[in-house]
Amino acid sequence: MKKDPPQWLPQQFVLLIVEINKLQPKFPYSLIDKELTHKLCEFSNDCELFWVGFNRLLKKHKIPESEQAHLFTTLLLSMQQGLSAKEQAWDQMNTMARQESIHNLISTIDLLEKQINTLMESNSPVLKALKSLEQSALCDEKKCSLQKIEVELKQTAVRRPFIDPQLLDMLTKASSDLESSLYLLNKEQDEAGSREIQLVPQRGKNQKVTSFVRVLARWFELHFGSPLYEHITNLCYILFLEELNENFDKDNVKSAIKRKYKVLK
Repeated sequence: MKKDPPQWLPQQFVLLIVEINKLQPKFPYSLIDKELTHKLCEFSNDCELFWVGFNRLLKKHKIPESEQAHLFTTLLLSMQQGLSAKEQAWDQMNTMARQESIHNLISTIDLLEKQINTLMESNSPVLKALKSLEQSALCDEKKCSLQKIEVELKQTAVRRPFIDPQLLDMLTKASSDLESSLYLLNKEQDEAGSREIQLVPQRGKNQKVTSFVRVLARWFELHFGSPLYEHITNLCYILFLEELNENFDKDNVKSAIKRKYKVLK
């Protein structure tokens, strides 16, 4: 960016750039991509078109300057997130694909628990029997004798890898948490009237653009109550100009974030 920023840049965005450009920016400015930020400040028609429209948006929604630094920070970080989104990421899956993904993960954890259990020292039949006796109502002398036998048996047995018992507790909790998530997904699906809600699949060479558009649509909905296709379209022209065809417009943006409903069989 040139020494004097464009006049159409919001003052709070200019101040944010100053923070980002410091040798050691403070949190959260340290998370922001400098190159991306500077790209939004170029002296170009596309940048001017976006910021003139965004300034009107700030006035329309009466966003005070005290809140604008946070707004711009989350906008930039959301843009970074959209640019790094991978095809078939979780938020691009339909409900059935998410359910299948969780089911597979639960099965993997259950299998891992079984495999770890076979390696646990406590699964030796003889040691199990000794442990059972130790926990019964024996006098201290007999318990002491059992413990000595246990120590000797461990020394003669094939060495097993050490596994922290807390690992199994963590796996059990993870499986339980995933079961809860699966329940919520099923509940959401039922409340939707047995309909599968899915984003339109990504096709063609603009999959990166589609991922970006979907993340930004959610950001605009969160802060302004609407996807604001025009603003997202302008951002796409700033970031993906060489990748877009000449007919790209807000209808393409709408198509990328459109939801499709299909009755589940």
